Amino acid sequence: MESRGLPNSGTCEEGCSFGLNQIRALWCQFLMAFAGGQPAPGANSGDAEPALDPSESRQNSKSRVLGLFQMLRRERSELKAMTPELAAALRGQLDSLQAADLDISRALTSEIAEASGVGYLDIYQGSDFTLCAFVMRQGACIPLHDHPGMHVFGRLLFGRMKVVSFDLERALDEEDAPTAAGDAGQQSGVPSRSRSSPMTAVRPRHQFWSRLNSVEVLGPEPATYWLSPAQGNLHQLEAVEDCAFFDIVAPPYDALSGRDCTYYSPMSTDDVSVGQTCLLQKYKPRHFTTQVLRYTGPRWSSQ
Repeated sequence: MESRGLPNSGTCEEGCSFGLNQIRALWCQFLMAFAGGQPAPGANSGDAEPALDPSESRQNSKSRVLGLFQMLRRERSELKAMTPELAAALRGQLDSLQAADLDISRALTSEIAEASGVGYLDIYQGSDFTLCAFVMRQGACIPLHDHPGMHVFGRLLFGRMKVVSFDLERALDEEDAPTAAGDAGQQSGVPSRSRSSPMTAVRPRHQFWSRLNSVEVLGPEPATYWLSPAQGNLHQLEAVEDCAFFDIVAPPYDALSGRDCTYYSPMSTDDVSVGQTCLLQKYKPRHFTTQVLRYTGPRWSSQ
């Protein structure tokens, strides 16, 4: 009967010979370590993996952030036009960014004293773009808001975050104002589930047709996301668990240039599916505030 052993184990005789040689080698290493502080038995320098140098890890983190900063300096005059090629390059830069690169950790959530549970870190404010980060405690929510004429490139750094985004289509027509919600829905092709919204309490110029673009939960692994003036420009961010994200906003908010931040709320409590249209109205959150936290990561330099 044919005898089968482990692959490449050789004959029993060869295996015994190999085992004795190994034992002799380990015994010699032990004696050398005992006498002169050499590597311990079995710590063959040829087989051991090199230890991770903390300074090298910090240098890699710094390089990722500085590489992003250098790209933004180089392309800052092109950010407003935002070609597809530049957008793809920015997303590529963000794809490797980690929380440690910005010296942002979960410990920051314990520093948030505001009832909103939202902390803000100011990294850079310029005329061409803004760099910032937000830290959110579990359950915190940044209400639905817009980014008029702006591009946002973001990176979830840790945790899980639910993102609900809308495409703003048009303001409610004056001629729609006197009609019931159902009639307005029929005139504009709005799904029937959105027709129960009372429209008489809010002036038409404060109401807008919008289309639900996406509903997704990012994380727990870091994830890159983005929005444009036409796609997903309105979004609401909810912390499913403690989380943090980094944003590049270009151009930045500027009320004098028509880029003020406006908050919205749905006119109906009915469920709306992705791709369907619903009415939103402008509003001012009464109790939403953010707490400024100290940023300790790599600093922006104009050089």
